Amino acid sequence: MIKKEKPAMLLAEEIRHLVREGRTVEIKAKGSSMRPFIRGGQDGIVLGPAHAIRTGDILLCRITQKDYVIHRLIRKEGERLILMGDGNLKGTEHCTADKVVAKVVRIVSRRRTLSCDSPRFRFLSFLWWRLLPVRRYLLVLIRTSEK
Repeated sequence: MIKKEKPAMLLAEEIRHLVREGRTVEIKAKGSSMRPFIRGGQDGIVLGPAHAIRTGDILLCRITQKDYVIHRLIRKEGERLILMGDGNLKGTEHCTADKVVAKVVRIVSRRRTLSCDSPRFRFLSFLWWRLLPVRRYLLVLIRTSEK
């Protein structure tokens, strides 16, 4: 059986529909922009309704007509949300709250399941953000240790 991936736009719309019903959806993470917290190709992410969005949340957002990202909310500027991947060293995305499709509520790996609302996870996320000036070196160390 050949397994075809759905285009991101179709998948995001299906996720939007399900989370609006109050359901959660687990998908396999792709890419490396959310390392070290989410490992593309290895970890699953559980998406749920995006109630009470706050800085530090990981969100699935539509950033252009065809493009979606799962990145962390780093700042709010009025109605504008500023997002950045944990594995990124620079560059941000912008959208408004109406473009938020879902919120990551859990990260599932082979070793553990992390609640994104736990005080420990939120503290580690905050600490990682504060380490942005040295993140390049930390990411190299993390990648080296995982090989």
